[in-house]
Amino acid sequence: MAKFSIEFVKSDSFGVVAGSGWVIKENGKRLDWPMLTTREEAVADVVGFQREFRQLASDEAGERRGLSRMNGEG
Repeated sequence: MAKFSIEFVKSDSFGVVAGSGWVIKENGKRLDWPMLTTREEAVADVVGFQREFRQLASDEAGERRGLSRMNGEG
């Protein structure tokens, strides 16, 4: 499962924004996402990512169960 974190950086390694800001990382690697001005924005985005990933995992698990039943495995 993906592990999200936030970090304050002094410069934008992607060269999109001049200056410093908050970035979101997935499993320690920065997402290709713009730097955020405040920590609160970054935390809110991480919460959203976590919610979306949990929903995707749930949907995929449901799909696997459905396919197993259709194939007579469950």
